[in-house]
Amino acid sequence: MNNADSIDLARGWAMTTLAALRPARGGSVDPRKQPGGSFELYSVTNFPLGKPEILKGSEIGSNKQAVGPGTVLMCGINPRINRVWVVSKNSGMTQIASTEWISFPPTAGILPEYVCYFLQQNRIRDYLSRRASGVGGSLMRVKASTCADLPFPLAPFGEQRRIVEEIDKQFTRLEAGVGALKRVQANLKRYRAAVLKAAVEGRLVPTEAELARREGRPYEPASELLKRVLTQRRARWEAAQLAKFRASSKGPKDDKSKSRYQEPHSPDSACLPEVREGWTWAAVSQLGFVGSGQTPKGVDQRVRPTGETPWFKVGDMNRAGNERYMVEAASWICASDAAELGLHIHPAGTIIFPKRGGAIATNKKRILARPSGYDLNTMGVTPVVENVAGYLWWWFAGVDLSTLGDGSNVPQINHGDIEPLRVPLPPLAEQHRIVAEVERRLSVIDELEMQVEANLKRAERLRQAILKRAFEGKLVPQDPNDEPASVLLERICAQRAAQHGEARNVAKKRVGPTRPKPAAHARD
Repeated sequence: MNNADSIDLARGWAMTTLAALRPARGGSVDPRKQPGGSFELYSVTNFPLGKPEILKGSEIGSNKQAVGPGTVLMCGINPRINRVWVVSKNSGMTQIASTEWISFPPTAGILPEYVCYFLQQNRIRDYLSRRASGVGGSLMRVKASTCADLPFPLAPFGEQRRIVEEIDKQFTRLEAGVGALKRVQANLKRYRAAVLKAAVEGRLVPTEAELARREGRPYEPASELLKRVLTQRRARWEAAQLAKFRASSKGPKDDKSKSRYQEPHSPDSACLPEVREGWTWAAVSQLGFVGSGQTPKGVDQRVRPTGETPWFKVGDMNRAGNERYMVEAASWICASDAAELGLHIHPAGTIIFPKRGGAIATNKKRILARPSGYDLNTMGVTPVVENVAGYLWWWFAGVDLSTLGDGSNVPQINHGDIEPLRVPLPPLAEQHRIVAEVERRLSVIDELEMQVEANLKRAERLRQAILKRAFEGKLVPQDPNDEPASVLLERICAQRAAQHGEARNVAKKRVGPTRPKPAAHARD
């Protein structure tokens, strides 16, 4: 570690390295050779559940490493996640671990829990991340030899026990608070979904029909609004076609070009549940134009860090400032280059979302804040008229994109998955009241979620502060009667040397005594 990571040792402590714990991987075990045997498997995928899998040998498809009770396991894949586990007491089954784990077998005089808490520190995570091979996420690997050089402050055995007990006590209280915060977080998420569901079912605000009867006035039903939207939809399509002809210097020869317009299909109302009075069913394709993004050949050579028009990728949805409206972009392109490449620029107000790969499961949706292009992994819906855009956005916010993919190994959303989606459409005045009420309620939820997230981060900082104090010798009182860690360390080294010597003697006995080479015969 560098100077910034150095530790001031407390009285009675000793500094060593993790080499004293012999970081390595256990011997290889092939569970398939014992198909009926029971195995306690410590796998990376099961780590978040906090308990190993119990499997038959026939259910395990590859070699694993042998581990034993009290072995500390640290995941060598992507050290930024900082996964550390202690193998439980003997369960009567063969205990094995995935080969992704680096093992620290039990060492007499060092508590496994003490080692586990030491490895959970963020500064250890950062130390290993800086020295990992590979780049980014699952490609990053830490070798056992890298761990061996990590400085390890060793406390006297009695103090180790007090430190572990105090960390357990403080973490129990802390985790109870974190659990409560996560329950609040889950409840807020459910409440958000309930608000959106009530909004599109006509249960959030009084309906226009109810208000009209109460006030003794007429109102325009959504069926009439939909007719106007469809008229404007065709007009926008024809205007776009005329603009294309003008851009190519070829005007339409007759009105046949207008006949190419395809009227979007209406949902079959006979198969749909009844909607509120004054509402109607509409398809997404009736209310908006669905358009996939483009990644033209050569676009990467034309984009710049700044420019006239943003060209968004799915990753840009995660950029700060793009939580709802897409404002910040990594790539920009000038109008002339966009025209030359044939890049379609979509208008402001277009709702975009991932259309390919694992990003679909994130269920992210965003709104273009200005005319923009977006790449081939992105799809968008451009509302036909601005008046219905707000309601369409909040309806779409309640759609689970992960249910729309084609089910292939690399999931993809196609036009045919989006265009026929059915939208319960209220009268226009009611839409505006729904949007206002949704935004009022969700703004309160947003504020609460921010507070919960801030408290979760504060809890993690407190967790790290507890660990830091623990391994500086400041968490629990010291006992002058404790055996100094330097003595403990000497005993560990002596035991290790004795074991090594015994192993060498056993090896010599197996090989047998060394025989002297026969003398070379003198030549005549």
